[in-house]
Amino acid sequence: MSTYLAFIDESGSYKKYRSDSFNKRYPYYVKSCFLIKDTKWKELSCFKKYLCEKYNIGLLDELKWCHLWMLNRRDKRGRKMSYSRNEEFLKKITFGTAENFVKEFIAELPSFEPIIIFTITPNCVFFDRVDEMALEKMHFQDITQRIQMEMDSKEGDNLAIIFADQLSKEIENEVKDRYHTFYQFGDFIKEYNNVMDSINFQYSHHCCGIQMADFLAGILVGFLREYTFSTDIFAQDILAKIRTGVNNKYIGYGVIDVPKRDISKEHLKEKLESIIPI
Repeated sequence: MSTYLAFIDESGSYKKYRSDSFNKRYPYYVKSCFLIKDTKWKELSCFKKYLCEKYNIGLLDELKWCHLWMLNRRDKRGRKMSYSRNEEFLKKITFGTAENFVKEFIAELPSFEPIIIFTITPNCVFFDRVDEMALEKMHFQDITQRIQMEMDSKEGDNLAIIFADQLSKEIENEVKDRYHTFYQFGDFIKEYNNVMDSINFQYSHHCCGIQMADFLAGILVGFLREYTFSTDIFAQDILAKIRTGVNNKYIGYGVIDVPKRDISKEHLKEKLESIIPI
């Protein structure tokens, strides 16, 4: 029996009622799942500590994907930047330092032997009015389904434990209840017998796996928005680690549109086909 750890984080935003300006600012809402064997967690933790020491980032500080764009505006465009209490450490970090940290962290992905899963709501083409809470539950359910399928595909009686970045208490409680319901009674998966019976919500700055998931989600959004930096990293280091199915298809296996709409699926398929080698 092997134990796997699944780390989930998000990038972008979603609202039931979305204006054109909101959709322009947040064309995508993404959750990423970074799934590794428990034996690889130690390597991940040690490598993150090594990078923090190399780039002089405190072990109690968390460099997030969104910080790259904040630092880019400050260092490249001369914009003034305000810092929250948890962002004070950014005052002594340059955009170049943050960029190199992310590049090196992501380049190490193959050594962790991950399976990566993305759930995506493309606000830019999906215009239905789905309730925010319902959408959150859909994202978590789709990810859990793929984790169970992945465990089923491996030899032995394996177990996956899910860790997610903290949300509001209301959303966390709703997600936990929804998770418990389909865990106990099933959905199109009859039995979730290879995943833990509850989700663990963690402080992201305490968890190196969630920090990796944060970078993965942010890079995917950057790729979908056709930013060169994100596209290069996504194509070189991430694409090959995304879960695939029959004939190495990504859509529906490791890249899932939430909720299921033909227009969303075709949009994501077109984006991926722009970089998938023929």
